[in-house]
Amino acid sequence: MGRRGRYACLSYCWGKSEFIVTTLGNLKGHLERGIELKDLPQTFQDAVEVARELKVRYLWIDALCIIQDEDDHEDWKRECGNMARIYRNSYLTIAAAWATSANGGCFTTPDPGVATGPVMVRKVPHFPYTATPEDSTEFPILARAWTFQERLLARRVIYFGRQEIVWYCMEMCTCECGATNGPGQVVAKFNSDNQTAIEDDSQLWPAGSIWIGASNKA
Repeated sequence: MGRRGRYACLSYCWGKSEFIVTTLGNLKGHLERGIELKDLPQTFQDAVEVARELKVRYLWIDALCIIQDEDDHEDWKRECGNMARIYRNSYLTIAAAWATSANGGCFTTPDPGVATGPVMVRKVPHFPYTATPEDSTEFPILARAWTFQERLLARRVIYFGRQEIVWYCMEMCTCECGATNGPGQVVAKFNSDNQTAIEDDSQLWPAGSIWIGASNKA
């Protein structure tokens, strides 16, 4: 509504279960009275908790920020054109990586036998996009082309996986198990015949072979 400030985005799988969304019928109520946290699906609630812990005041969730009427797609069509800008300009994208639906949540109890280590991150300038490491390709969230596109557009992503938290930014990837990939170490599997790119304000973001796989599953 014209406000400016730091915000986070949520990337998640919708799944087949029903949950609260914004429609023309409830839009006024959402704007005037807000939405009770308890009325949100678990993934949304967890994302709110993460944003609060990081002192990020605003959280963008497509189901709530885009009108979802089945008979009126005008708002969705309009906002679709803004998607690249929304994810690119966000402070952080919170990804519910392991959940297959909006009710799955971000948090889980990891296997106690999996070793973890400290995750160190820092603010970095803009770098060209680097390809996604192989060890995260099994995340359910990357099985759909739409959510993988969100990964490409975001400057920083924190993935909440089943066993650990994984951090991606333009410079590096690191996780709780201690593995770290820098720009020169990231596993890239580009196929010159099948390489796909997303064009965003005249800048090409190479998507790599994982995008091909996601598109085939969509």
